[in-house]
Amino acid sequence: MSTDNLPAYPDQPELALVAALNLITRYSTCHSPALANAAVAQLRTVAGDKRFSSPLRECAQSLIEFWLSKAGYLPVVQGSSRALH
Repeated sequence: MSTDNLPAYPDQPELALVAALNLITRYSTCHSPALANAAVAQLRTVAGDKRFSSPLRECAQSLIEFWLSKAGYLPVVQGSSRALH
C-alpha cells in the first residue's frame, strides 16, 4: 500500500481518527479487506500528523501492521499483542 495518496485533513485532523474508528467498527460486522485497507490509510494519516500527540501517533503506528494483515497484505500473526499496550 502506497503512502503517497493518504487522506488529507488540513483543517480538522481529528477526522482521520473519526474515519479510522468508523472503518474499524464496520469491519467487525463484515470482515471486508477493503475496509481494513481504508483503515490503514487513516491510521497512517494519524501516525504521520505532528498535530496529534506522540502517544496517539505511536498508537496509530502500532495498529497499522495488524490492519495490514486484515487487509491481506501481511500474514496474520497468531497470539501477537503488538498492537495492544
